[in-house]
Amino acid sequence: MGKASLSNKLDGIRSLLLRQRTSTIFLIQFFLILVGYTFSFLLRFDFLFPQEYRTIFFQTLPCLLICRFIANYVFNLNSGWWRFVGMEDLVLAARSRWPGRW
Repeated sequence: MGKASLSNKLDGIRSLLLRQRTSTIFLIQFFLILVGYTFSFLLRFDFLFPQEYRTIFFQTLPCLLICRFIANYVFNLNSGWWRFVGMEDLVLAARSRWPGRW
């Protein structure tokens, strides 16, 4: 496999991701929320996940995902302009996460 072949494959993947931008953003956000929530549970229990809390984890995960996606929509964090992020955007992102802390 030469450099040209690898470059063509990478260009194909890039164009696919750009065509499916909304789906790509949704999947990346889903993955990051899932990883963050899992890590918070692991951190809470010193990286030992007690069996009785696994049920709570899986019962609360759908609610968390729905709330996060609604917050992202309400605070317009799905716009895709993240390369032009400024302080105002950072404040909006922090404000959208604040209700989830309680």
